[in-house]
Amino acid sequence: SGQDLRGLLSWYSRKGTPAVTAELSREVDSEGQVLLCLQLTQSLPADQGGPLLIPFRMALLGPDGLPLPLCLLPPPGVTALPQELGPEAVLRLAESRQQFVFRLPPSSPSPVASLLRGFSAPVRLTVHGQTDEDLLFLLAHDSDAFSRFEAGQQLARQLLLGLYARNL
Repeated sequence: SGQDLRGLLSWYSRKGTPAVTAELSREVDSEGQVLLCLQLTQSLPADQGGPLLIPFRMALLGPDGLPLPLCLLPPPGVTALPQELGPEAVLRLAESRQQFVFRLPPSSPSPVASLLRGFSAPVRLTVHGQTDEDLLFLLAHDSDAFSRFEAGQQLARQLLLGLYARNL
């Protein structure tokens, strides 16, 4: 495939489970959707190096539950053409902080992010700004079984913790 996958070897020399935090936001005055991903490596011993190479499969779902066509815009200052990726993509998270900007169809509503599809990497994922409505949408409409399962797990966890907190 021509991909350099040597970065995956460092998974075998690390202890613990990597953590990724993601946040999806709309660019101001733009038709771009920004996915910001952070690798949290501070819990790892200092001798274990920096960020890992994490294959991060994702899609952006429209209001009908179908994946929107992904068009990845080049980073600021880079002269390159946008990449047409199809309905889903595997992003390469290889830095502590990475930002991906996707061009959306004009006047489209904000999509719901379906992240870590197919359990593309064994990481703990936290999605900032994800609402109960987003989770219910994923549970009802996402074609990816892992994403549906995770949405259901998060909703159940939140419900149980809420019930527990009310009974204290």
